[in-house]
Amino acid sequence: MIEIVLASVAAGVIATAVMVAVAYLPLAWDGTPCDVIGMLGSFLTGDERARGRYLGGVTFVLGGVAFTLLYALLIAQLMAAGEAMPSLPLTLGTPTRIDLVYPLAGVAMGFAHGGIVALLMTIVVTEHHPLERYRGGMSFVVPLMAGHLAFGATAGFFVHQLLLLFRG
Repeated sequence: MIEIVLASVAAGVIATAVMVAVAYLPLAWDGTPCDVIGMLGSFLTGDERARGRYLGGVTFVLGGVAFTLLYALLIAQLMAAGEAMPSLPLTLGTPTRIDLVYPLAGVAMGFAHGGIVALLMTIVVTEHHPLERYRGGMSFVVPLMAGHLAFGATAGFFVHQLLLLFRG
């Protein structure tokens, strides 16, 4: 069980960083990003300056690690299935076995996770956020969903790789 927790912490931090990067990606084409750190921090504090952003960032990373633990529990069960589990091996001459089933399982989990979060955030943010700038529109939904898909793929890949490493 300790290897699942350790894999979740490491993969959760990486996957959360990837999710934040994808959520801010629309800035590259002058689109509207999903400022998840500012949105979460200002929801908790009513202020989006340094204190709110810090609290939002810490809360977001801790939440990412917690959700990665759920992903890891499922991935560990899939790995335990052994030969009964379908495999999509990627051969690149790497020292570890890369199986695309686990990032794809992560994408499926990210889709479900992102759909629920997007629905809840749409209700909570557009109706109850203390700052007016976060109440208008739903432009954050697409970057948020894309971020959750990237989170799932990243968490699935790294949890699988780390569990292979820890278990020998």
